[in-house]
Amino acid sequence: MSSTAWPVPTALDFVGEVREILPQPLRLTFGNGDGQRREHTPDFLVLTRAPQRSR
Repeated sequence: MSSTAWPVPTALDFVGEVREILPQPLRLTFGNGDGQRREHTPDFLVLTRAPQRSR
């Protein structure tokens, strides 16, 4: 995890809708415009509660 990413999950701990913060949850694989394969691993995934729907 990059050092610049640390303040974000720390700040999200104080937001009421966050259920879980997962560090480096998955690896994304995709092709770019040149036909080369690229990979990216996000620093974290934030799971939130579903919003309440009004009836």
